[in-house]
Amino acid sequence: MPQFPQKKVKSVVLLHSTSADTNSLVNHHGLDDTILTRIADSIDASKQWAEMFDLADESGAAFHALFSGIRSSAALGLKGKPFHLKSKDILKAIGEPDGEAFDSFFTFNDLAKALEDDFLDADRGSTDNRQGWKVASVSNPRGSSFEEARMRLEDVNAALEKGTVIFNTAGSHIPKLAGATLACCDASALPCALNMYVTSAGKRTSAPPHTDRQDVIVVQTQGKKHWRVYSPPNPAANPEKDIFARGKGDDNLPLYSLEEGADGSQKLLDVTLEAGDVLFIPAAFPRKFILSFFL
Repeated sequence: MPQFPQKKVKSVVLLHSTSADTNSLVNHHGLDDTILTRIADSIDASKQWAEMFDLADESGAAFHALFSGIRSSAALGLKGKPFHLKSKDILKAIGEPDGEAFDSFFTFNDLAKALEDDFLDADRGSTDNRQGWKVASVSNPRGSSFEEARMRLEDVNAALEKGTVIFNTAGSHIPKLAGATLACCDASALPCALNMYVTSAGKRTSAPPHTDRQDVIVVQTQGKKHWRVYSPPNPAANPEKDIFARGKGDDNLPLYSLEEGADGSQKLLDVTLEAGDVLFIPAAFPRKFILSFFL
């Protein structure tokens, strides 16, 4: 597999989405400590789970313990609360303070190999903060044969010049990501999907503000990415709008309106995820990921 110079390294983010459970409740006081304690309490059972599925060498136990801790201590859906977990705290919780867990678990070089090995598909997201988030195809078939029709690394690199490249349900198509997807499903006891977002270093805006229908657990595996998360817009302000699909397609959710508190939104988090960090965002909470870079 070809090796790439450092300037080509991208910010790689894995987003595990779970169906929202709006009946869950949690005491938000000391939320991060509660989750880290639950992760620590889960690690022994998670190691047994990883051994059972032969995922002990693929951060399987770390992923399973992470999702177990979040599922058992964090409220989901509109009753949830976003939070940020630092890599060093997660590693301490799972008993591997000198380990890596999610840092470099999946890199741009891994993506290059996956593109060589399989027939993958991806979209490129828009980056205009004044308009809704829209996507376009990264590549089109050049012919009818496998080699002519498949997406190539050069297609991904060209798309990265214009915006973030999105590999939906990547855990269903890339073997190295299958174990993490299984860990999410088993530990959360909810239907889950793993999406992968890849952004060029130095890209000022990765995606305009938007909301999703599902809870999102962000695992930063390479590079850094700056995130802003806001409280859900007041549905009464725009009753004709779908609170779970704001800022998508023709629905605009401009950044300035969130910053000014329009529709009742307030900024809850303004953080930079480093490799190995984790971010939890409940469904319907507007999020914007900006300024990806690699050091």
